[in-house]
Amino acid sequence: MIDGKKTDLKRTKGSGNIEKFGKHAVNEQGAEQVFFQFDEWTGKHRDNIAWISHEGIHGFYILTSSPNVEHSF
Repeated sequence: MIDGKKTDLKRTKGSGNIEKFGKHAVNEQGAEQVFFQFDEWTGKHRDNIAWISHEGIHGFYILTSSPNVEHSF
């Protein structure tokens, strides 16, 4: 739980798993939000985060290179 919401934590390097992990967390595991940790960040990561947010999946992400900076989506 983070901020009183059931949260699923996901760590991935590539951007290709963002949609799959986000949908799995919400639809199959019952999470209300997803917390991602990315080992790298590209434009594809940004686009995929925007896509799942548009689909109603929300949460936060951090980058391994700057773990103290949290971004919401």
